[in-house]
Amino acid sequence: MSKHNEIVKKTEDLTWGLFTVSQKLILWNPQTKKFLLVKEPESDFFKKHPEYDPWVLLGGHMEGEESPEEALLREVEEEAGDIQYELLGPVFVVRSQWASRPGISVIHLGLYKTGEIELSEEHNEYIWKTPEEIWSDEKIYPVLREAFLKAQTRLIEQGYLSDVQRLTADFENYKKRVKNDRNYLKQ
Repeated sequence: MSKHNEIVKKTEDLTWGLFTVSQKLILWNPQTKKFLLVKEPESDFFKKHPEYDPWVLLGGHMEGEESPEEALLREVEEEAGDIQYELLGPVFVVRSQWASRPGISVIHLGLYKTGEIELSEEHNEYIWKTPEEIWSDEKIYPVLREAFLKAQTRLIEQGYLSDVQRLTADFENYKKRVKNDRNYLKQ
């Protein structure tokens, strides 16, 4: 059992019934350079927050004696069918509220390998989005955008996103030039 799994297991043992622990997956397709989002239209959270579109990550609550990896594998298969991916590990942890109990969601990063996505009845749509599309979409819940930023950082650190890193730097430089040009024109 990995050190991460041991910590999660000890936490589960100490807190069973006090809060929920969820395992979520940010799935990156290295061929298309896009992230997967799934739509959860029946989410109570998004009904209370119509300013955000109901895009979420694959995953869900741990059950019984499952390890984090077992829970994630089960949830991804239930929600997206028989897809293959390489798990790169956790990138973000966020507190959440589920029904009457608080929760913790551990968000993992995975590299999509193969397989046709076949959504369960829990989700009615999926979309692959570039990092730029996610960053610029203000209808994506801010905590989710923050998780994607953490995933992007991990991908850059591991060499999967060198071209996106360059494009991001180019875009930031472009914004600075535009701002400077506007300031110059005002004079």
